[in-house]
Parts: sequence; structure tokens; C-alpha cells
Amino acid sequence: MNEFNQMVQNLAETYGKNPDEFINVLENLFKILPDKKGGLFLDTGIVLFNFSYFRLALVVWNKALEYYIDI
Repeated sequence: MNEFNQMVQNLAETYGKNPDEFINVLENLFKILPDKKGGLFLDTGIVLFNFSYFRLALVVWNKALEYYIDI
């Protein structure tokens, strides 16, 4: 398992019951340009889906769509 996948899984275990806090932590964890955040959230959602965090994956994908719409 790569470092990114492990980090996402750890965050999901910690903040899985509070999706808003998960999103907030993820937004502040990486210092990337807003036009790249959609891709980050898309990739994060895929990792969450693969680890069976389905509801959290949907919330993260929704956030990815919000970033893509704003581009």
C-alpha cells in the first residue's frame, strides 16, 4: 500500500463518522492550487471506495465535483 492510500485510510478511520471534518482536514493537509483540488478529491474518493468507505467516498466525490464546477 502506498503512502497516500495509507494516509487516506488513517484519516477515514479517524474522521469517518464526521464527513465535514474529514473534508476540512483534507483541504488543509495539502497545499495545492484550487484548480488541482478536484483531482485530489477524486483520487481520495477512489481510495475510500476501494477500502469500502462508500458514504465517505460519495461525500468526497461531491466535493470534487464542486471544485470541477468552479474551474
